[in-house]
Amino acid sequence: MKTYRTVLLMCCILQLSTLFNANAASATTANECRALGLRSIYLNQPKAENKSSSQYLRLKLIKDAVNTEDIVIQFKPAASQRYIFNEDAKYLRGFGDVSLSSISSDSVNLAINALPLPGKQPESLRLNVQAKNSATLRLTLTDLSAVPKLYDVWLIDKFANDSLDMRQNKTYAFKLDKEDIASYGPDRFLLVIRQNTAYAYRLINFGAVKIRGGHSFIQWNTDNEEDHTHFSVERSNDEGLTYNMIGDVLSNGAGTYSFTDTKPLKGDNIYRLKQKDINNTITYSNIANVVFGDGNNLPGTDNLTIYPNPAVSVINVTINPPKADETLFSIRVMDGSGKIVKDGSSAQTSWQGSIANLQPGTYFIVVLGMKTQSAIGRTRFVKL
Repeated sequence: MKTYRTVLLMCCILQLSTLFNANAASATTANECRALGLRSIYLNQPKAENKSSSQYLRLKLIKDAVNTEDIVIQFKPAASQRYIFNEDAKYLRGFGDVSLSSISSDSVNLAINALPLPGKQPESLRLNVQAKNSATLRLTLTDLSAVPKLYDVWLIDKFANDSLDMRQNKTYAFKLDKEDIASYGPDRFLLVIRQNTAYAYRLINFGAVKIRGGHSFIQWNTDNEEDHTHFSVERSNDEGLTYNMIGDVLSNGAGTYSFTDTKPLKGDNIYRLKQKDINNTITYSNIANVVFGDGNNLPGTDNLTIYPNPAVSVINVTINPPKADETLFSIRVMDGSGKIVKDGSSAQTSWQGSIANLQPGTYFIVVLGMKTQSAIGRTRFVKL
């Protein structure tokens, strides 16, 4: 059995080793320090080994200057919500008048709780708040490190039917009554971490221009991308029928990003931005077109006639197939991202389609021969 002096010496070694090596802190030793009423250096100074280990919050229960207790909630993408040895640290009761722990999904009281940041569904953590005697106490968010502003942190008091946005107000005062079991224990408080849609990622604009050297300069502006959004620049040279990735850009919170296409092809170069946010949701930008060389006519335009253009509610397409034996046609209407928004077929060399339900913008029509499945023609129109 470890004596008080032995554990005290271990705490001193822990403090020194943690200052020089973030991996040296032992969760077991940290809790032994807590059992002596000594808050471990791990709780007081978490080390930023990398981005995931630097994302944490620290919550403190306070009675007075002497009787306090801390817990740490650490956010790691691969962490489990259940108790995992050497990932979390179990809570051990000290000698102070108050105690505080978070409760894992498998009902283990924890001093250090590692879990992933929540997706679109909020994360609710039960807090176990105890005291030896009735008292007025405070719960204080003492640290919130590297957690994106997308995430709100709310303290829910089910006993008092109250709540507090802890990003805006760090401290919540409450009364604990030892005569009323509902005023303390594991069922009074919830710590809720949830996404605030007001701070969700947003693309402001996207565009491309021709620059010297025969290159395309692509630029876009964003909001709330921070350092957790991934961008892929894609290019189409077949009028939006297919797209290929030509570059990757990682966000850094700058708000303005760019990419130079040093090898655009002759004719139309249609660019779009693929965006993957913190929830791994993928969206696409509007398109931007840069023309090099003789790009006045789209491939196969001579095989199609479209009218009216621009159009409001109806478009008419006349097909002039290069081969006389093509008598069945597939018609696809695509938006700027390459998504098919309307399709049809025709056994005649003319086709009429309604576009009344389409949003204003530029669209592409591709006509395929159903016999050969080859493109007969491509053209574009503007929906007013």
